[in-house]
Amino acid sequence: MHIFRGVARTEPAGGKDFGDPFELRGRQPQLGSSKENLFAVTLDRELTAMAQAVPVDVDDLAGWVGRLFDYHREHPSGVRISLWRELERPDLGPDDARVYAEKVHAIAPSTDQRATAIDLLVLLYGMAQSWFFTPMGLRRVDGCDPLSDDRIRLHRSVLIAVASALVDKHRDL
Repeated sequence: MHIFRGVARTEPAGGKDFGDPFELRGRQPQLGSSKENLFAVTLDRELTAMAQAVPVDVDDLAGWVGRLFDYHREHPSGVRISLWRELERPDLGPDDARVYAEKVHAIAPSTDQRATAIDLLVLLYGMAQSWFFTPMGLRRVDGCDPLSDDRIRLHRSVLIAVASALVDKHRDL
């Protein structure tokens, strides 16, 4: 810990000594609260941007999954912060249950179908995101560059075909 004390006492270019960082311990809860607020605001911004850019199209859910995949490819920070939230702090951030409830209701207006609509949305979201958190080793097994445009196009076409089959199966339930 003494190494940190020496670094903290080093004067910055402006010549001001910021003091001992270990004296700031009493402010830790305030700092933690600020980090949580910053995370919640960032998460809300990312989710809102995604929802506005790629609204659910109940008449073309398979196409929506393709567009969601494209959005995640172009804006990877949204996938990352969402996954981090679910892994580390699932209760932190905006209460997005209302947004998801609207999507579920759009897919299944009748209450007795809502459980299967939730399952369908979980699977479709997971499919759209899965390429980005699947181990690179698995994505490289075929010898192709998993980040190449050709490989992405192939994956996207398979994604849409599977999503289409899943949506068709959901309609039969």
